Amino acid sequence: MAFEQLAADGYQALINGLVCTREEFSIFYLQAQQELDAADRVEFDILTAAAQLEQEAYAIAMRQANNNGWFDHLIDILIIENGLSESYLQQTAVHLVGGSARLQGLSDPARGFGLPELSIKGMIDGTRWTGQVMINNIATGSGVLIGPHLFLTAWHVVQSLFNSTADGYEPDLLKYNRLVVNFDNRDTFSADGRRQQAPSITQVPAAANWCVAFAPCHELEKAHQNPENLEELRGLWDYAIIRLSVPVGLKRRYARPDSRSVVPRSEDPLVIFQYPKMAPLRYDQQKVVAAQESQRAFIPQLRFLHNANTTDGSSGGPCFDRSFNCFGIHQGTWNQDGVNKGIPLAAILQDIKSRYNELPALSPEEYPLWTFDESLPEPIIGCESFQAQVWQAVAGKPKIILIQGADGFGKTFRIRVLQRMLVEGAHLKLELRGETISKMNAASFLHYLAKKLGLQAPTITPFSDEHSTSALWLQYELLVHLTRLLEEKRDERLVWLIFTDINQYKLEGIYLQDFFYLICELVKSQDWLRIIIDGGSPQLPLELAPLSQIHAVKAITEDQLRTFFNYYTAYLGGGNYDQIVNWTLHDTVRSYDSDMRTAPAQALKSLIRTVYDTMDRLSKL
Repeated sequence: MAFEQLAADGYQALINGLVCTREEFSIFYLQAQQELDAADRVEFDILTAAAQLEQEAYAIAMRQANNNGWFDHLIDILIIENGLSESYLQQTAVHLVGGSARLQGLSDPARGFGLPELSIKGMIDGTRWTGQVMINNIATGSGVLIGPHLFLTAWHVVQSLFNSTADGYEPDLLKYNRLVVNFDNRDTFSADGRRQQAPSITQVPAAANWCVAFAPCHELEKAHQNPENLEELRGLWDYAIIRLSVPVGLKRRYARPDSRSVVPRSEDPLVIFQYPKMAPLRYDQQKVVAAQESQRAFIPQLRFLHNANTTDGSSGGPCFDRSFNCFGIHQGTWNQDGVNKGIPLAAILQDIKSRYNELPALSPEEYPLWTFDESLPEPIIGCESFQAQVWQAVAGKPKIILIQGADGFGKTFRIRVLQRMLVEGAHLKLELRGETISKMNAASFLHYLAKKLGLQAPTITPFSDEHSTSALWLQYELLVHLTRLLEEKRDERLVWLIFTDINQYKLEGIYLQDFFYLICELVKSQDWLRIIIDGGSPQLPLELAPLSQIHAVKAITEDQLRTFFNYYTAYLGGGNYDQIVNWTLHDTVRSYDSDMRTAPAQALKSLIRTVYDTMDRLSKL
């Protein structure tokens, strides 16, 4: 829409009344959207990128706010933060929103009202995401999950893990085993308010390459002081991002870092989660504090101020706005008047972007599959150990995995999981079903393999014409051809020969079993070959024992079911699903145990039906 048409709608007088800078307006524009999730907020500069005139940009922004229901919030913030005539701006606002009179009796119109359901969900999320930093078993501070495997805290909380250098500081990677993050250290209460025994604490060690990104604090801040020139704080953001050895955020979710999560305006509510003085998890809800007039060029851009209760151990604790978007972390004391300070998340993210480009994503081996397709979740339960073995095989050892277990336990299901785990670009996977190959002779099997690879079948010299024994013929004729076929097709990929249902169909074809053993021995000389044997316990040559592992498929446990539902409820977006999950687990495990005794072959199918029913119930809450 042209600017002239927008101006005709009545925005021009309002725009003429603005006295803030474009940068200040951009912050106010995001603050006006506090009731929205950070991912749904609209940035002023992005919205108006195509505008050629400054006033055209403001007009586009005003119309966007008016059309989406937060225009009044924007006007109120402009009034309060800029000292403009309230009557002047409110008259303009009433005209734009259709003449509706403003409600009387609001002590702070810009703050608006809280949403109960959002607050309940936010408290649950904050409880799950906030961790306690432990160094050598001593609590040093708090922090928050910001990724499946990433944990944000204040740098001074983990300062002892850094070495001083001529250029500043560098992380000591050899000290990773001193660092642990504890979750779930909290008090619980019964329905009648009585304190209960605390749940078990979840202890997550740091990864060996534990330091992802960091920036130190100002030297004076270590002594709870501030530099006279606050500009010296720029670049000294006092944060550290720790890589955890286990992606716990996949089960409990995490605060998603977003630069649109700006510091709320002064007097807006703030919630901080923390582990004060080595106590269990606590929180406090207070307000963002305004900066003095002389400090407004630096606050809240370099530090934000608040009056929430904090003490030793609170540093690094996440600070949430009224919509429970994390907008920063607590740092320490600002002055002697009960005012504290924190680090804006937007500043941390900008520092990461400029110095590190981006935060590391999970590698596939760190991300256990819990479903085949997240758009329509199909359960993968109890397969974490198998997935770990597969990723170990990708790294080099084992070269052979033998899947063993009773019928109906899910042996062949593991093959589906493996197929989903390994991407085509890096892995050539050939599934060889026992029913299809069991009666083939060795030469026919080789021709069948060539067909599956989409290659021309090799010309094979018959056994009687060339070699004195079948073993020599298999090794120097058939095995050579097989190796060439796989080499031709693999194109630098790992090759996976997947033999399924070997327990149901014996390899009865002429020389087929002997050829099978030779193929297994090929893993000793060909580093690109991996073999999966589903459902059998063939007597492999002893020299293959160091290269082989057995994966024993067992009955599904309550812990494995709970792990799946942790993933699923995280997929649903979090919330208080624990009670329903606990009830379901109790009944489901009891029925499954009974079925395992009376009809073990059907027990897994019955269990999965129950899991689907529970997923359906949870999705409708």
